[in-house]
Amino acid sequence: MITELENIIAKAIKTQNILSIQYEGHQRFVEPHLLGIAMTGNFLLNAYQTSGGSNSGGTPQWRRFNLAKIEEISLVPSHFARPRPDYNPNDNAMQRIIAKLD
Repeated sequence: MITELENIIAKAIKTQNILSIQYEGHQRFVEPHLLGIAMTGNFLLNAYQTSGGSNSGGTPQWRRFNLAKIEEISLVPSHFARPRPDYNPNDNAMQRIIAKLD
């Protein structure tokens, strides 16, 4: 069964909407590219973080987010134009892909 969080992310991928997420104590703005299930069973979002905070380094850069750790999420009324360089629509860390940017 798909959760509301997964629906928001899948919609954002389809419409190329920027997302605002609260993750590990930081507000982050991300361009969502890929939603799937990892080999571990965790639901993951591969996204390009354009701004906001992080415990592990600066932005912009690619990040993989565990959906279980997303505290808040909202669609931002802004869009991104195209996939970022180094986007891998067939990420082999994903056992199953739920939504991906074409």
